[in-house]
Amino acid sequence: MTEQIKKKLSDMTAERLAAIVLAALDEMNDAKQIDFIARHIDARSSLLRLGEDDPKAFIDEVDVFCQDCLNAAFYSDESDIEDFFMENSYDQYGYDDEWDYDEYYKNTEWAETFSRLFKLSMMYLRSENIETGYEANTRLLACLGKMNADSSFLGTNEPMMYIDTDWNELFELHYRALFQYQEDAGRAIGMAFHYWSDFGGHCTEGFLSTVKDRALAERIILDGLKNSTDWAFQRRCFILLEQLCIRLGERFDKSAQAEALISANVYFYQDVTEGLYEGENWQAAIETALIALQKIPPVAADSTDWHNNRARQNVRDSIQANLLGAYEKLENYTQAFEAAKRMFQETPNFALYKRARGLAEKGASVSAFLALAEENDRQGGLIGKIYSYEGEMNKLLDRAMSKPIENNYYDRKYIALSFIYRAVGDAKNIGDGLSEYLSTAARQEGIEDMINLTENDDQENVLLMNGAVLL
Repeated sequence: MTEQIKKKLSDMTAERLAAIVLAALDEMNDAKQIDFIARHIDARSSLLRLGEDDPKAFIDEVDVFCQDCLNAAFYSDESDIEDFFMENSYDQYGYDDEWDYDEYYKNTEWAETFSRLFKLSMMYLRSENIETGYEANTRLLACLGKMNADSSFLGTNEPMMYIDTDWNELFELHYRALFQYQEDAGRAIGMAFHYWSDFGGHCTEGFLSTVKDRALAERIILDGLKNSTDWAFQRRCFILLEQLCIRLGERFDKSAQAEALISANVYFYQDVTEGLYEGENWQAAIETALIALQKIPPVAADSTDWHNNRARQNVRDSIQANLLGAYEKLENYTQAFEAAKRMFQETPNFALYKRARGLAEKGASVSAFLALAEENDRQGGLIGKIYSYEGEMNKLLDRAMSKPIENNYYDRKYIALSFIYRAVGDAKNIGDGLSEYLSTAARQEGIEDMINLTENDDQENVLLMNGAVLL
């Protein structure tokens, strides 16, 4: 459809195209007309129509607003938010806190002003007066960066969530102006990286589309990486460098690059093993992964450092996934099972149980692995899914009956569904009510994919009766 329209338009005369654009503009309200003209025709015309064609006055307004932000002139506390809700809600007795905060901040003066000023700065950036747009944007972003770092200015440290602008487009325009404005390529790339560090993924496309010097960019990115101790930021830097190399059409040796960064953070073993695995160097991936798992031990059971524990476990999970995959590629299913079992013990979930079980079928004992899952059950719902999947219906029933109904409601509902689904499955002619009830099984782990066991009529009746009792 789009291609057909594009072809027809490309065949039209300029006069005919102009008529079509004018007709489309007539269908828009003023705000959409101004925005469309600024984006696609003439940004200066939109500025004139808005009465915002005085560059000095615009910069002065930006400066005054930013100073007010820094002076906490727009600060809101809990009582301000509650007052707003009380004045604007029809039901003051039941509201969702997240909805309330979101609604409040989007309607604040500072959010609306940021939105308006960014919109105007983007119009200037699209017009011939790039200098004004760049200066305004630079000052607004500097102000916003401080607001992101400290909630004492506005009452929130996530102001970008409430500002109505297309961040990706804004940064693409800003980066384009930056590289026109700054003659020194090293300084321009350094500033581009600084924005990326402060504002994250919103800047990625702008960075990749404007940075052309791989060597300079690599030095700046790696300096930023090594000067940080934050693993999440370091990994983002590594990925940015990889993306840049791909965009520039240059080779990126993931394993070699990551190996050179292990001294900065041992977690880069994750990317070394990933690079070796992606390069189909299975044995080297195995050897490196085994070394990495020794250097990055499991999270201690008594550790309370939730943030760092999660990062470490995620790294171990990634390394072990590559280790497991490499063993499978070499058809070493004994070691693959051991790797899968270790992963399941560290991060128990149903998907890992199924994967390890599948490997156990190729040489290890499935029953022994089920016993291990029972011993390591850290979350009650998981063992119920495993019993359902395996067809361990007596154990499943014991589980349902082990607690009072009021303390076991959702577990009993799941177990009842498991019994009934195992009895009738997706059989036809079971009645609309039961059919609708069983349709929920298609979304339940351990039920939709349960192992098919042959049941006779008496067994099916017992299953149905137990399911009915649990309901």
